[in-house]
Amino acid sequence: MIIAVVADSAAQPADWSRDPRTLADGLRELGHQVVAPGPELTWPVDAQRPLPHFPARPDVVLSLGPAAPPVAAVLAETLGVPLALMLPPGLTDPDTPPGYARLLAQHLPAALLIAESERHADVAIRAGADPHRTVVVAPGLRLDPFTAPPAPGGEPLRLLCDLSRTPPGPQAFLAAVLGRLDRPTRLTVLTGPGEPPPEVKQLWADRPDTTVADLAEAALPGHYAQCDAVLAPSPDTDETLAVLRAMAAGRALLAVDDPAIQDLVSTTRNGMLARAGDADEWVDKLDYLLSGAALRLHLGRGARARAEAQFALPRTLGRLESRLAALTRSWNYLDHSATDEGEMW
Repeated sequence: MIIAVVADSAAQPADWSRDPRTLADGLRELGHQVVAPGPELTWPVDAQRPLPHFPARPDVVLSLGPAAPPVAAVLAETLGVPLALMLPPGLTDPDTPPGYARLLAQHLPAALLIAESERHADVAIRAGADPHRTVVVAPGLRLDPFTAPPAPGGEPLRLLCDLSRTPPGPQAFLAAVLGRLDRPTRLTVLTGPGEPPPEVKQLWADRPDTTVADLAEAALPGHYAQCDAVLAPSPDTDETLAVLRAMAAGRALLAVDDPAIQDLVSTTRNGMLARAGDADEWVDKLDYLLSGAALRLHLGRGARARAEAQFALPRTLGRLESRLAALTRSWNYLDHSATDEGEMW
């Protein structure tokens, strides 16, 4: 297939299926040609550009990211090819504009809506999407080789928290929870690129047992290999990547009890969940998690097994490929006799 990918830059580059470069590289490895509007395979797409000229008509237009669907819809309609729309995860987030879900579900000419979970698909269907053209393809992460957790010893347990996309509020909550623990721990905090805000920097600067490190893709395997447990305190769809990385590393996880996280974590099997803002529950569950090496090993093994079975990048790419192939096979072109195809693309 020839797949035209229209994406925006809402997500930071990462080794998972929401990153357009990772997605494009994976589809190419499966033998498909991936093209983008413009002379080079670059994102974000500029809506002010004229519609692009492709060397050959794409078989399908694939939209990725919250800002991409309108541009992708115009491109698909102009070319007369089907539009496959990967639904953004935060359809019900408080900062999502009212009516955005209805726009995607009802008003754009999408031949296929791709959700990340059954719950995600139900949100789109309640917004008016046709259930017969709404499918589920779980997000996929490139899995590194599994590394066994550190053996129990006399040193304090090591905690890891990826706060690169976490707002200051949940960070302050996590700092308060850790301050109430009765056991010594060593915490590694991963922050985004650049200097963190002063209020965030001050949260961790006064903790002698805390190391603050920039989020660097090359160093991530080492951070996860050296930790005993991972914390994800924010009820935000951007935490999905941090949770998936913890599961892929095979580490015990304590995350916020949120619908988007529930799509990934099955309590008592591959992680633990605690209510957002409930410091007592977080302290109790974190203390319970840190008190048992067997429990951490059980949760970590379950998380790794679920990541391999459900969220491995090759599996996601294979499911996406089969959905796009079925879409292009079933697509019935309208009458284009009045249109000069050479001028159209």
